[in-house]
Amino acid sequence: MQGTEIDVEMEKRKSASAWEQVERDMYLSQEAKLLSIQRVPRSLTENKLELKGKFEPRVVAIGPFHRGKRNLAGAEETKHLIACLFAAKNGTSDDVLRRKILEKIKDLRECYNDQDIEDYYEDEALSWMFLVDGCAVLYAIYAHGYPLAQYRERLLPSFYVDLLLLENQLPYQLLQILVNSTTDPPQWYRWIDAFIYEMAKTVLGGRMLSAPVEVRVITVTVTATFCRYSTHNYCKGNEKEVRVA
Repeated sequence: MQGTEIDVEMEKRKSASAWEQVERDMYLSQEAKLLSIQRVPRSLTENKLELKGKFEPRVVAIGPFHRGKRNLAGAEETKHLIACLFAAKNGTSDDVLRRKILEKIKDLRECYNDQDIEDYYEDEALSWMFLVDGCAVLYAIYAHGYPLAQYRERLLPSFYVDLLLLENQLPYQLLQILVNSTTDPPQWYRWIDAFIYEMAKTVLGGRMLSAPVEVRVITVTVTATFCRYSTHNYCKGNEKEVRVA
């Protein structure tokens, strides 16, 4: 081999080795606490700023991990607006929805490692975060298929990519609580299924991504966070259609 080919081959081996370490770390952390929503393993992001940027949201923070960051503050108003639209669309109120969340707050807490939600010691604070972010995610999913939906113009493609990032997730149990409180739960589950299908085709197909590692991370996220619980069979029956770099 010539020098350039050797360098390329070495880089490929380094990349494969790094990803194997990440997968081992993820497996071990999941074994330790199966129901946790995990952060990206430190072995992947430590001292690797160029990779760290692939896992952090660029527009909107969902859940506790990146909440409060200055560069994401602009989306907070949008989250509150569309969260209110979700409640209004279903003829309910934030008080009703928050009471239902509080009924399951212990189970929802157990989806995270304690240190990741240490800023939410009080159930009231944690339930409020779950309410706003959960309702915002569901309305965004609805609006994704309806271009004329109110405030649709605020939901840019990067907003939807952020919803799929590993460190930007909510417990699916939370979404179930909210969906089952709507006037038509089956329709909302169909919208979730349609969203998963479209994002798998668009994002995992590579048309919205530039780096192979980002494609792979989102693959893990979609499979572990959404498709495991979805009523849609896309991920189960069409694995070969999803490109993994």
